Formats: sequence, C-alpha cells, structure tokens
Amino acid sequence: MAGLIDRIRFALQIKTSPRNPVLLQALNQVALKDEPSTRAALYRALLEATFIVPGEVTGGHGGIADENTRLSMRTIDHPPGNPALTVFTDVAAFQHWVED
Repeated sequence: MAGLIDRIRFALQIKTSPRNPVLLQALNQVALKDEPSTRAALYRALLEATFIVPGEVTGGHGGIADENTRLSMRTIDHPPGNPALTVFTDVAAFQHWVED
C-alpha cells in the first residue's frame, strides 16, 4: 500500500490536469433534470472527456507502450460485491479521493 500512496503522491504533482467543463455541466444538468435529452448530452460529453484512472503500468520502454506493457487499474466495491472502476475528471477530484 505504501508504494501505491507514493505513486499517487507523484501523480498529484502533474502540472497539467484534464479539464472537462462540458462533462461537469452535463452532470449538473442530469442532476437537475434527468430526462432523455440531458442524458444524451451527458453521454456525448463522456465520449469527449479525459479522465485520470488510478493504476499501475509495467513494461514498455522509455514511457512508450509495447507488446510487453501491462496496465492494472484500481477498482473499488460499490456496492459491496460489485467492482467499479474509479475515474476522475481532474487532479483535484483525484486528490480529494486520495485524502478521504
């Protein structure tokens, strides 16, 4: 677990963070009025969004993926017994999750 925390701390030093204002607006619109049109806008925004996905990458060469590259993504059980992939819209959201 200590290794994971160190990697997370390193990741939080990222100078540029994804920005997803269209996605955040779409999420808010669905929360205010959940209907087919707001959901359609949310689905379109999800397709265009960039996310941070906690995980571990091994293999590759010089930061370039190759046939030996392996990716392990972190999941949580939510609700218990139902694995869910954790994704974050920006570094601040990721940091908030790490600190909780």
